[in-house]
Amino acid sequence: MNFNKYMFLPVALLLFIFIACDVLESSNNDLEVQDNENVAQVVNTSESKNDEDGEHHDEDGEHHDEDGEHHDEDGENHDEDGEHHDEDGEHHDEDGEHHDDVKAIILIDKLNREVEIDVGPVRVVSLSPTATEMIYKAGGSIIARDASSRYPEQIMNLPTVGSAYTPNFEAIIAQEPDLIVIEALTQARFMRDLSRFGIPIFAVRATSLEDINDGIESMGIIFDKEEEVNQVLIDMNKQIEEISERVNYSGDILILISDADRNLYAAKPESYAGLVADILNLKNVAAGMDDSGPYPGYTSWAGETAMRTDPGYIFTINPAPPPAPRLSQTLSSIPGFNRLTAIREERVKDLDPILFMQAPGPRIIDALLEFVSKIEE
Repeated sequence: MNFNKYMFLPVALLLFIFIACDVLESSNNDLEVQDNENVAQVVNTSESKNDEDGEHHDEDGEHHDEDGEHHDEDGENHDEDGEHHDEDGEHHDEDGEHHDDVKAIILIDKLNREVEIDVGPVRVVSLSPTATEMIYKAGGSIIARDASSRYPEQIMNLPTVGSAYTPNFEAIIAQEPDLIVIEALTQARFMRDLSRFGIPIFAVRATSLEDINDGIESMGIIFDKEEEVNQVLIDMNKQIEEISERVNYSGDILILISDADRNLYAAKPESYAGLVADILNLKNVAAGMDDSGPYPGYTSWAGETAMRTDPGYIFTINPAPPPAPRLSQTLSSIPGFNRLTAIREERVKDLDPILFMQAPGPRIIDALLEFVSKIEE
């Protein structure tokens, strides 16, 4: 066996393996380079696509810019709308100016309260005939009334909110008033309940000519009718002066009212009926007496007191409507009164309960004329 011959085979095999590995590595390197080139190409393609997309996005961007411009146009449109809103704003400003023009005033009412009120209220609720008539005398108006307010006639279709003695607070608030007007003497007790609603409340009164003038004047200020009201007051006071000069009677007078229990009360000069007599310069036998009984400005009057005074005229007010008996017809049956000169000579006269008791105030001219007519009969 030739040993050297066989020793060459391993060497040749190793050489073959080395060469094959080198070729394989070279091939792998070529593949790697190709793969890298392919990856690079994919990346470049991707970038190129992205660039194209980028351009597309840019175009979209431009489109969006166009949209942006469109939005800008819309923006301009909105600006135009904005201008429109500004115009509305100006309109609101004009309205605002209108509201600013509505001035708030502070007046002192007959409860000695400072009341802040916007001039020209439009939703006024009146809880008293006196208040209602003062409002209309001044050229104002109301949206709701107490059940006793019946003058002027045009208010009869308005909703009522209870009576002057028992107002319905829920019904009042349901009217959403911007002002409530009450009568100071008889309705001051409602102030606590009414005040909790935060609505301005103004109290008027009619126990003196000054009260009546003040009430009408205040309503003129509130309803922005000052010029007209000034003339109304001038005319009214001129008429009052002329009527007062017509009365020639110089004797004493007595004005009586009775309650449900037939107790009698005499009107003092501090009452409205007493005021009318006082304006006519009539001598009221109840002057200087203390208040007593349920009616402000009235004093209890028994037969013994009546006999000590013996007035020449007795005027009676019947709060209860027919068929309740009239006081003028029943006085003669009350002890002490049947001896009075006025009863014997039939000088007992009925006065209109609406003018003298239920609705004192602006219709004082009518009350004066009625009083005079009773004396002149």
